[in-house]
Amino acid sequence: MGTPLTHSPIGASSYERFSNCPGSVGLSQILGLTDIDTSNEYSAEGVVAHSIAEKCLTQINITNLEVI
Repeated sequence: MGTPLTHSPIGASSYERFSNCPGSVGLSQILGLTDIDTSNEYSAEGVVAHSIAEKCLTQINITNLEVI
């Protein structure tokens, strides 16, 4: 990939934590804990799936989308 992957500081996987402690978002950024986790096959697969979805939504020019 040409650009480095970034992760939202308020991603869905962290919802429970940040909904109970909003300050944890800023603290995680200060501590550098916002990197993308690819430590297991499931998170690595999720990163790939999100990358494909992002490419489909931002780089493919769809001029006529028909919903069946």
